[in-house]
Amino acid sequence: AEYMGLVALLRGGFVSHVVSTNIDGLHRRSGVLASQLSELHGNAFAERCERCSIVFQRSFDATSQGTRRDHRTGRVCECGGDLLDTIVNFGEGLPEAEYTSAYEASSSAAVALVLGTSMTVQPACLLPELVAERPGAVVV
Repeated sequence: AEYMGLVALLRGGFVSHVVSTNIDGLHRRSGVLASQLSELHGNAFAERCERCSIVFQRSFDATSQGTRRDHRTGRVCECGGDLLDTIVNFGEGLPEAEYTSAYEASSSAAVALVLGTSMTVQPACLLPELVAERPGAVVV
């Protein structure tokens, strides 16, 4: 229900961007567009080509065999490059593009809705503080 509620808020223009640390892929599967979403810890249902960088959204868990340090899923892109899972393992840095879009959205937001998280993992837990620093902004 949380995911469909966010989609309704996005479609109604009440929310412009979603920042997620979930890897379950449910934001995308519920209708959140890639341009409206920063998946900071990756998506278990996505694979990225190491060579051409195209991202494939899968109907299956691309990490069902477990995540590997080299992120290879055992599948190959049509360009011949190895497909990699997008999961951020412990000790790895966040994907730069995902964090940049999350930071920019948080820096310009008037409201942050913080849902379903303990807010303990950095740097993701610091993003609502960017909203709170803005005059008149609200963090819920």
